[in-house]
Amino acid sequence: MTDTSAKSADALTEATAYRRVYDLALPIFAAMASQTVLNIVDTAMVGRLGPTAIAGVGIGSFLAWLSATIVLGMSSGVQASVARRLGEGRNEVAALPLNAALVMVLALGIPTILLLNGLIPLIMPILADSTAVAAEGTPYTLARISGMLFLGANFAFRAYWNATERPRYYLITLVVTHVLNIFFNWVLIFGNLGAPELGTLGAGLGTALSLAAGTVLHFWFANRLARHHGFLAGWPKRDTFVRLAKLALPASLQEALFAGGFLAFMTIIARLGEVNLASAHILIQLNLAWILPAIACGLAAATLVGQSLGRGDIDEARRWGWRSVKLAMIVIGIMTLPALVAPRTLLGLLTTNPELVEAAVWPLWISALTMMGEAAGITLMHAHFGAGAVRRVLSIAPPLQWVLFLPLAALAVWAGYSFLFVWCLFIGYRALQTMILALSWRGAGWFNPDV
Repeated sequence: MTDTSAKSADALTEATAYRRVYDLALPIFAAMASQTVLNIVDTAMVGRLGPTAIAGVGIGSFLAWLSATIVLGMSSGVQASVARRLGEGRNEVAALPLNAALVMVLALGIPTILLLNGLIPLIMPILADSTAVAAEGTPYTLARISGMLFLGANFAFRAYWNATERPRYYLITLVVTHVLNIFFNWVLIFGNLGAPELGTLGAGLGTALSLAAGTVLHFWFANRLARHHGFLAGWPKRDTFVRLAKLALPASLQEALFAGGFLAFMTIIARLGEVNLASAHILIQLNLAWILPAIACGLAAATLVGQSLGRGDIDEARRWGWRSVKLAMIVIGIMTLPALVAPRTLLGLLTTNPELVEAAVWPLWISALTMMGEAAGITLMHAHFGAGAVRRVLSIAPPLQWVLFLPLAALAVWAGYSFLFVWCLFIGYRALQTMILALSWRGAGWFNPDV
C-alpha cells in the first residue's frame, strides 16, 4: 500500500469513528435539545410571575437537584457496568446493573423524600435570605422532591439505553416527558382548563407528573426490548449491588458536591439582592442548556470508552474521548452564536423585566465566549465516568469548586464586588477544571480495571 493510500485509509477510518460518535450522540443530543426547550420554556413561564418567583425557583431547583443526587449516581455506574459487560460478550447479564439500580433508587429515595418534607420549610428561608423568595421556593421544591424516585429511575434507564447503543428509546421517552411537562406547567402554573392557579407550586408538580409518565414509558420499552439482557429476570445478586454501589457512591458524591456548589453559589448571590439572584438563575439555565450537547457527546464517549476497555484496548478508549470532545466543541460553538450577537434579545425571551436583562447581559456574553472550553471539560468528565474513573473526577472537580471558587466568591461578595466580577470567577474556575481534566485524559491511570 502506498503512503497516499494508507493516509486515505486512515482518514476513512477516522471519518467512520466520528460517524459512530455522531450516531450515538445525535439521539441523545436531540433529546437534550428537547430538554433545552423545556428549561427555556419553564424559565420563561415562571418569568411571567416576576423576579421573586424566578429567584425562589432558582434556589429551589438547585436544592431539589442536590436532594436527588443520592439516586442520580446510579446512572454512571449502570452505564459503565453495562457497556463493560457488552464489551466482554456477557450479553445475557448486561441489564443486571439496571435491575440493581432500580431497587437501590427505591431503597434510598423513599426515606430521603420523607426526611426532606420536614427539613425544606426550615432551611429555605435561610438559603434565600428572604421570606418572600422562600414563600415562592418552598412549595416548588417540595413538589419537585416528590418526583425523586421517578427521576432516579429515568436516569438509570437512560444509562442502560446509552450503554446498549439504543439511545433512541431515551429520546422518545424524554420528548414525551418534556411535552407533558410544558402542558402540565401551562395548566397548573396559570390555572388553565379549569385547574387552580398554583404558581411556582404548579411548576414543581408539572415536573413531577411528567417524570412519572416517563418512568412508565421506560418500563414499557424495557419489558419489550431488554428481557434478553436479563431485565427483571430475578433479584440481583449481592456482587451486582456491591459493584454498582462502588461506582455509584463516588458518582453520587461528585454530583452532590457539584449540585451543592451551585446551591451555595446561589445562596451567595442572594446576598447581592433579588434581581441578581433571579439573573443568576436565568444565566445558569442558559449555561446548562448549552452544555447539554457536551453531555450527549460525553455519554456517547462513556459507552465507547467502556466497550473499548472491555476489549482491553486502552489507546482506542482514549481516542474516543478526544473525538467526542471535538464534536461537542463544534456543536456548542454554533449554539452560542445568538448570545454573542444579540444577548439582550435572547434574554428578552426569558424575562420581561428590563432590570434583570441589564444585570445578566455581560455575564451572558462572557459565558457564550468561553462555552467551547466548558464543552471539552464536560465531555471529558463523562468519558472518565465511562472508564470507571469516578474517584479521579472526585479528586479534581469538588476541590476546585469548594476549596477555590466558592470561598473566593463569598469573599468577593463580602468585599462589595459586583455580580459581573463574581460571575467571572465562576467562568475562571470552570476553565481551570477543563484544563486539569484534559491533562488527566492525556496521562495514565484514568480507567478502573475493576468495573
